[in-house]
This record gives sequence, structure tokens and C-alpha cells, in this order.
Amino acid sequence: MQIEINEQGSEAFYKETVNAAAQYRYILKDHHYKLKDYFKQFRTLLIASLLVLAVNVGLIIAWGGDTIQTAASAVLLVAALMCGVYLFSLHKACKSMMAGWHRSVLTLDESGAELDVPDTQTVKIARKNLAVVRIFNESLCFVPQAGAGVVISVDRKLGAEIPDWIRENWPEAEII
Repeated sequence: MQIEINEQGSEAFYKETVNAAAQYRYILKDHHYKLKDYFKQFRTLLIASLLVLAVNVGLIIAWGGDTIQTAASAVLLVAALMCGVYLFSLHKACKSMMAGWHRSVLTLDESGAELDVPDTQTVKIARKNLAVVRIFNESLCFVPQAGAGVVISVDRKLGAEIPDWIRENWPEAEII
């Protein structure tokens, strides 16, 4: 089976793909793992840590601070920086995927799933190395059992017939 991907996916699709790749190990541990929106979580953590830091610094300025308050401020600053850097890397990955889009072909056959982006790269997950096929709101992801966490992801609208094909041709494959 071959599916030609001639249209770029939506921003929601790319965000979901980045979330799936970031949570790859959780999906491997629990195939029914509910995907979290890391963009929202880390934005919320960043805002919350900055607000608490601002209040803490305000209290230190107003009433004078001790060592514990200063240490707490330093820890909050480090936490805010870590959240900010991770959130930045998530957005950068999403924008990079969107900017690097090319027409591609998804091929499913007896050997496995292969996403071929002509003149750029080819990603293949062997059938025996496939852990699970996950169907999310915007995407359909092929998750390998081992490797560097490379997930093949296609827009769910394009892959409507993929689950039926997999059930028929790869009966051992788990589809969730």
C-alpha cells in the first residue's frame, strides 16, 4: 500500500507529532498512554514558576530575605529557565518540521512501514520492530520497539484506510 502525501499537515498535527516523539518512551512502556500536551504543560509551568519567583523576589525586597528565600529564588529561576528552554525546543522542533516539509510517500508492505521523502531522507520501521500503531486526534503514528525514538507520523485524514490495511495484512500489530 502506498499513500502519497501531497499536502502539508496542520500546525496541530505537527504539535501532536512533536508530543508523540517527546513522549516516545512513555508510549513504549504503556501502549495506552494518554498523550499529554507538553506545549501547554511547559508554558503553564513557566508562567507559574515566574509568578512565584516574582512574588518571592518582591517579598525579599519588601521585608528582607534570608538564605532560604534566596535559595528558593535561585531554584525557581533555574526551574523557569529549564521550562523555557524545553518549551523553546518543542516550538523549534515543530517549526522545523513545518518548514522542512516535502512531498513524501508512505509505503506499507510485508517488510514494514517506510516514509520516503525524495532527495532528503527515508525512515523505515521494520514490521518485526513495530511496537504499536497509535491513532491520535490529528495523527497516526508508527512507534518502533527500539531505536532512537524515531516515530513515523502521518496526518490522520490521509491515513483513514491504514488501520484496516494493517488489521488485514499485519494481524499481529497492535493498533490503539
